Amino acid sequence: MKKFLLIMLCFFIFSSTQVFASSSSLNGNMTDYERYKQLGFSDQEISDMTDEVKSRLEGMNGVLVESKERYYRVTETVMNAFDEKALVSPTSVEITKEQAYKELAEDLANPISVMSGWGSDQTSTSWMKMTTSYSSLGGGRYYIKNSFDWLKKPMWTLTDVVALTYSGSATFEGGSDFAVYNYDVYNSRNQFQETKTASQFGTPHRNRHGLAFEIDLIGDWATPFAQHKNHRGYVSATIGKTNAFDLRAGIFGHYSHAQVELLSTLIINIKGGGDLEVKNSISMDHMPVTAITIEY
Repeated sequence: MKKFLLIMLCFFIFSSTQVFASSSSLNGNMTDYERYKQLGFSDQEISDMTDEVKSRLEGMNGVLVESKERYYRVTETVMNAFDEKALVSPTSVEITKEQAYKELAEDLANPISVMSGWGSDQTSTSWMKMTTSYSSLGGGRYYIKNSFDWLKKPMWTLTDVVALTYSGSATFEGGSDFAVYNYDVYNSRNQFQETKTASQFGTPHRNRHGLAFEIDLIGDWATPFAQHKNHRGYVSATIGKTNAFDLRAGIFGHYSHAQVELLSTLIINIKGGGDLEVKNSISMDHMPVTAITIEY
């Protein structure tokens, strides 16, 4: 019996040592690349990362708990642009990853000009991916992130809104919010030139229900004889438990795509719990919301 207890004790000590070593390795001996991956960053986002963002993430160690990826087909139609009652009819539909890339490949293989003249209807189809994730930072703190990636440039490149909302059992950590927007510049011969980055640290669109950032998509008109492709980016923040009795919190990712802006100022109403209202144009297309749950 004593021999059995001794064996069990040795096994327990060995197991505890292994767990401690694993935890120590994960939080203390990771490379920056591994650390960024544990915070929910993709390989592309890590490649795009500026020194300013790296400085922002300095010393932040976490464990990626959940990442939810969604794909959307975005169809935009402008009905008779000469008509005073011109209508913009956007439609966002959630589809599978396989379907999104299949349709995108077919679209690239059979390019069709969608512009049939300013006096007639114009239609364009694009595809977008949105990824919402959260990582545990320890001590009841969590890093939340919502990424977007236009697999094909949308017809309208205006001011879009990317947001994160959460339930009342989550509390925002002041000064932790920031957003990054990237796009690639190609010349008239479709040769890659450079990647451009625009970062925002802090947003005026924030309340106890969540936060939202305005993202100015850059159209081809911004650079003569150039094309702007691969529009992508993310918003992120750190949150914590509202009180010790909370068991879980809902986190929601949002993307609102604008067409034909009328107002110079966005009207953003963050209602929380997966509810975000954005107004600024004849038509605003809201992607189906992503949702994940933090189990405290």
